[in-house]
Amino acid sequence: MKGSYQVSDLSFSGFVNSEDAKLSLILNAIDPLCGGVIIIGEKGCGKSTLIRLFKKIVDIPFFELPLNITEESLVGGIDVEETIKKGKKVFKKGILGKAHKGIVYVEDINLLPQEILSILFETQTRGLNIVQREGIQIVEKTEFVVIATMNPEEGDLSYHFLDRFGLCAYVRTIKDKEERKKIIKSVLFGKGFSEEEIKRRIKEASVFKKDVKVPEDILSYMEDLLLKDGISSHRADISLFYASRAYAAYLGQSEVRKEHVDKVYPLVVSHRISRSFMKEEERVEEKEEKQGYEKREKGKGKSGEAKPKENKKTDKEMPGFSDVEKIFPVGETFKVKRLFFRKDRILRKAEGRRTKTRTEKRSGRYVRYILRDNGDIAIDATIRAAAPYQKRRGASSGIIIKDEDLRFRQREKRMSHLFLFVVDGSGSMAAKRRIVEAKGAIKSLLMDCYQRRDRVSMILFRKDRAEVVLPPTSSSEIALKKLKDLPTGGATPLSAGLFEAYKLIRQLVLKDREIRIVLFIITDGRANRTIKGEDPLEEVRNISYGISSFPQVETVVVDTEDSGILSMGMCKRLASFLNAKYIRIEDLKEEVYERKLT
Repeated sequence: MKGSYQVSDLSFSGFVNSEDAKLSLILNAIDPLCGGVIIIGEKGCGKSTLIRLFKKIVDIPFFELPLNITEESLVGGIDVEETIKKGKKVFKKGILGKAHKGIVYVEDINLLPQEILSILFETQTRGLNIVQREGIQIVEKTEFVVIATMNPEEGDLSYHFLDRFGLCAYVRTIKDKEERKKIIKSVLFGKGFSEEEIKRRIKEASVFKKDVKVPEDILSYMEDLLLKDGISSHRADISLFYASRAYAAYLGQSEVRKEHVDKVYPLVVSHRISRSFMKEEERVEEKEEKQGYEKREKGKGKSGEAKPKENKKTDKEMPGFSDVEKIFPVGETFKVKRLFFRKDRILRKAEGRRTKTRTEKRSGRYVRYILRDNGDIAIDATIRAAAPYQKRRGASSGIIIKDEDLRFRQREKRMSHLFLFVVDGSGSMAAKRRIVEAKGAIKSLLMDCYQRRDRVSMILFRKDRAEVVLPPTSSSEIALKKLKDLPTGGATPLSAGLFEAYKLIRQLVLKDREIRIVLFIITDGRANRTIKGEDPLEEVRNISYGISSFPQVETVVVDTEDSGILSMGMCKRLASFLNAKYIRIEDLKEEVYERKLT
């Protein structure tokens, strides 16, 4: 009919604005030793559609791993139906066993439970699926490629897991009008590219790759590139080698050249040197803020006054220095390494994305069965327990279950924490701009808290007092604004800061016994002002013991003092009083770097 359109089948080759992603998938189809691929992009940019189109052009096993998968479905377990029929335990393969010589696809991999991710990658690394559960001991060979998608707006994936992917491709949302018209036309009319041609080239390259030579100077060129960018992971070396060889084979060329390496290099390193998935506008804002501060600093003394000479005296030697109040900018942010906190056996109703906890809700993830009756019967475990005895019990048309067969579900969910930041705003923090670096670390932690759905609160201590400048909140915008406006100057009333934290913690614990609090104390530890006029160290010790008495609290002392022979080591003593973990700011950083790829 005139004026109407018929939607055609969209082709893999005709997919718009995803050349890197398509190349990454093709290279892994040619050689699984490329190490898999993760495709990163915002919601609606076509990541999942591209994977489905890719599935049509590969002739190998393809298994999708759902986010709610259980460990038994992943690695394998008892086949209940066959066990009942035969009267003995029969093993049923899981996804990892079935995926031998194939592909395991995970959509939104950053939402997959950590324990499932660990099993997935450990099995892939070993090349063996080891099953030891309910009297079954199975070891089966399995070699597979992991392909995944991820939306960074829904949370990060730890660098440890990101590094497991050989290649990474970013897919952007298209904003250009002409490019968006191309997408519509590709859906309506398809493309003239031959899918059969791609299949043929992949198949031929899969065989030809073994004959492709990699000269010694090309190997040196690969290593020079990786070392220049500070890539420490040896997985990058391996992936770059096999991806370059696969690309040369795909082009039908018998030797790897520099242009082949240059083509695949961004795919190998983009996720290994990217510091974080910070939004571009946040990076611009951070850059403008730093430039503005530097401009203001340079502008001082331009009004006909000569700039003062640099004074190399320390803050202790500078009369009145600690009384000068100043607002410093927020320093450079970084990707925070994964934070681990202790587990407990408390049943909670909490929600979140931080730490696993047992839950009394029936909506939690079923992780194992227990014998204690909690009213939540684990049907699968109960049937498995009863299955071997059906012949003995005389079952014919049904299954006979007795009380001793009953098993009950133990469920688990993730919960959020309250991160309480106690910040030293004294004059000594201005020395060598320690407060700038400290603010950068706090902002990095705030970003991590936002992704994990944690609440945050902030206490500032300076001069002769401490105050709660940010009551507990889930708003990252309010927290960041308060952080930027934190002033610096005055004495160091560390005991007042700790006492204010003690009062707030006590109030929160009385209100909610299930709460979990992470207390971050950011200071150089140079306490010189007290509440009652006692010895500063003794007063800090007494209040610290009070804080450490709360089982709901885990404390981290972040030392901002310069290390070296002049270090007083007060923060280490504070950590011992609080029974806390002692770290320096650099210990919070994940071992990644940022580089703009061209």
